[in-house]
Amino acid sequence: VLDVFDNEDAVQKDRTVEVDKLHAKQSKEIENYLAKNNIQATKTEKGTYVKIDNPGDGPAVDSGKLVSVIYTGKLFPSGKIFESNDSQGKEPIKFVVGKRTIIPGWDDGLRLFKKGGKGTLYLPAFMAYDADPGPGRTQYENLIFEVQVVDVADAPAARPDSLRKMPAPRRK
Repeated sequence: VLDVFDNEDAVQKDRTVEVDKLHAKQSKEIENYLAKNNIQATKTEKGTYVKIDNPGDGPAVDSGKLVSVIYTGKLFPSGKIFESNDSQGKEPIKFVVGKRTIIPGWDDGLRLFKKGGKGTLYLPAFMAYDADPGPGRTQYENLIFEVQVVDVADAPAARPDSLRKMPAPRRK
């Protein structure tokens, strides 16, 4: 036992302090890597580091937009590729921004691009898989993603519940 707290507020305050320390450590690892490798990147308000090679010139990536992305995911700091759809015949990954269907660092960092944009996202673990094991099979992994925004379009309209196709009744 390291400490005993008087109430739930004290527990939450202590937890917040510890989480903030962990996030700062993850961010510092990325900042040190960027400095060591002379990489100029912008840090978003949420904590994703973005190196923009080409911002793009089409529609902007934003909440509610359907984006298509070609990417190569790399382990940090080794740069070892763990996954990619950047080869002939592979389809871009598609998702709607702001729907929490992708890791937070993508949702955050891609907003600095427009259609045709290309760059690299440096994700502290809290903007990737956090405490869940990541692609390197360990917790709290920082990650690197080379990304290219292939398309930005309006997301398909959601069908109202009343119009969704119901399963056919079973026949006896």
